[in-house]
Amino acid sequence: MSRPLRPSYVALALACLLAIPGLPGLAGSAATAAAPTPHPVSVGVSVIPGTAALNRRVPVAGTVVDATTHGPVAGVRVALEIRSAHGWARPPGAAVVTDDHGRFTLNAPTFYYGRHVFRVAAAAHVGVDATIAAGASAAGAVTVPMPYRPAGRASAGRTDSTQFDPCEPIPVRINYAGAPRNAHALVAAALTRARAATGLTFTYAGRYSGVPFSRQRNGGLPPSGIGFAWSTSRTVSGLAGPTIGLGGGGWAINDRRTSSGVVIDRSFHFRQGWTGPNSIGGLLLHELGHALGLEHVKDRSQQMYPLDIGAPNGNYNRGDLAALRRVGLDAGCL
Repeated sequence: MSRPLRPSYVALALACLLAIPGLPGLAGSAATAAAPTPHPVSVGVSVIPGTAALNRRVPVAGTVVDATTHGPVAGVRVALEIRSAHGWARPPGAAVVTDDHGRFTLNAPTFYYGRHVFRVAAAAHVGVDATIAAGASAAGAVTVPMPYRPAGRASAGRTDSTQFDPCEPIPVRINYAGAPRNAHALVAAALTRARAATGLTFTYAGRYSGVPFSRQRNGGLPPSGIGFAWSTSRTVSGLAGPTIGLGGGGWAINDRRTSSGVVIDRSFHFRQGWTGPNSIGGLLLHELGHALGLEHVKDRSQQMYPLDIGAPNGNYNRGDLAALRRVGLDAGCL
C-alpha cells in the first residue's frame, strides 16, 4: 500500500480558482476576437445620355471606393440592377469585377423599349486590409424610344398565370427536321423582337428532336426554355383543321414557367416576311407570345388576335407590348 500524496498549495489554489464562477479566462467558454466592422463603400457612376436607341452601347463607368479609408476597392463584384415592380432586378450577364484601381464599366439597359431606372450594386467583399459592406450607386435612368408607332390599346393585352423568370436566361432549342432553310434566322428575328419588348435574355441551346404538343415523352417539350419545331397534324393533332400554329407553356413550378413550345404547320404555304395575312413572321410572333405567357385578345390590331389577319408594323403592338412587359424584366425576378 502506498501513502497518499499531499496536494501542493499551488494545485489547491488553482482548484479553488476554477471553482469560482465568473473569473475570466478560467471558467466558461474561451474568449473570441470581435469581428471587424465592415467599411461602407461609395459607388460612383458616370453620367449617361437620357435617351438612347435600341441596343446602342452606352457605357456606365464608375469606381468603388472605401468610404472609411477613401481608397479604391479592387476585386469587388458589381452588377447593373433595374428597378422593377417588385424591387431591383438583375438581368443575366450584367456583372463584372472591379480592377486594381476599383474601376468598372457596364452597359446601360438599352436592350429593350421604355424608360429604365437603374443602379450599380457592389457586393460585400472581404479584402486583405478590410471587410467591405455591400453598397449601391445613386439611381440613373435611360429611355429607349420605340422606332414605330404601335397600334391599338394597351388595355387589350392579356397574360396567363405563369411566366419565365426574367432574371434567368431562357434556353432556345430548334428541331430543324422539316423546317425551312431559314428557320434559324426566322426564330432569331422573332426572339429579337420579343427581347426588345420584354428585356428577357434568350440563349441558343442547339438542336433537339422534340415536337411540342405531340405524343412524344413530356409532350415533345424541351427540359427547359422554349422548343421550336415544324410539323403536321399527323404528329400534332392540334394542327388539324384551320390551325396553322400552336404555342404555349408546358411545365411550371408554382407561377414560374420552366418550358414552353412553338410548333408551325409545315404543310401550310405562308406568306414570307412579317406583315400581311398568314405571314410566317406574324405567326411566329403570335405563337412565341403564347410561349412567353400571353393569351388571345379581341383587338384585331394585335399580334395576339387569334386569326392571322396581319397585325400592323410586323411587330408587337400596344396591347401585346403591355402584356409582354408584365412577363418581362420590368415585372421583377421570380
